[in-house]
Amino acid sequence: MPDQNTRFLLPEYHVRGQIIKLDKAFQSVLANAEYAAPVAGVLGQALAAVSALGSIIKLRGSIIMQAQGDGPIHALVAQANNAGEIRGLAHGSEQVEAQSSFKDLLGKGRMVMTIDGEGAQRYQGIIELQGEGLSDTLEAYFQQSEQLQTHVHLASSGEQAACFLCQQLPSEDDYALDHWQHVKALSNTLSDDELLDFNEQEILHRLFHEDEVQVFEPEALVFNCRCSREKVIPAIIQMGLDEAMTLVDEQGEIRADCEFCNQAHRFDKVDVAGLFEQVNLSETNSSKAH
Repeated sequence: MPDQNTRFLLPEYHVRGQIIKLDKAFQSVLANAEYAAPVAGVLGQALAAVSALGSIIKLRGSIIMQAQGDGPIHALVAQANNAGEIRGLAHGSEQVEAQSSFKDLLGKGRMVMTIDGEGAQRYQGIIELQGEGLSDTLEAYFQQSEQLQTHVHLASSGEQAACFLCQQLPSEDDYALDHWQHVKALSNTLSDDELLDFNEQEILHRLFHEDEVQVFEPEALVFNCRCSREKVIPAIIQMGLDEAMTLVDEQGEIRADCEFCNQAHRFDKVDVAGLFEQVNLSETNSSKAH
């Protein structure tokens, strides 16, 4: 099954939607840590959800969804960007009940949605965790932040994750509420197994075979961690040369491990000396220019 986002439109009802399918991308995320089955399932749902939200961004940038709670899993993070790149992780105890739900795992807490676009002001929305599942909180978030009626169905197995999302567009149609209730009633008949096992065309036919549906070209989704050695360097420079060298003497190296992909970025004494040499050279050239 390809990892992809398929967008669709129900023009008669002024409703847009998306079907997210994750397979290899989800497996790539799970390969970076050992998660209990319920935790992996919730993480898969979060990845599918944020994949749908990432495509809504109208600018170059990323969206980060963070669920924080007082349950066994105290942090759940999923990130996507407008290029279809996703990553995610979960933190907390692995001692969880086999049939634990999202509410069981996270407990009471909040969800923080951060949109970070290139050349745009950073936006952050916060909402309390609600209902039994992540979908309940997401629907409440859209109602609060955009005042748009939204239906979210999330499903995840040990190997796949999927999201079915439909959203009412602003309309002055007198029958807008009736139209939305019709679409939501049909959408509610979709089961988890159907969402995971059926392809996009089968799902749309299953739900809306009596309605006009416009389906757009699928967009690929991939796991990609954007960590890099270069992103660690400013933190080392901020330490100062003496503190950085002391840390190298004590530990043999400065090491930064990425929690998303497990890649280790290492800097030995020669590396650190070279970094500060470049800083000094840059400052000298800057002084001469002025």
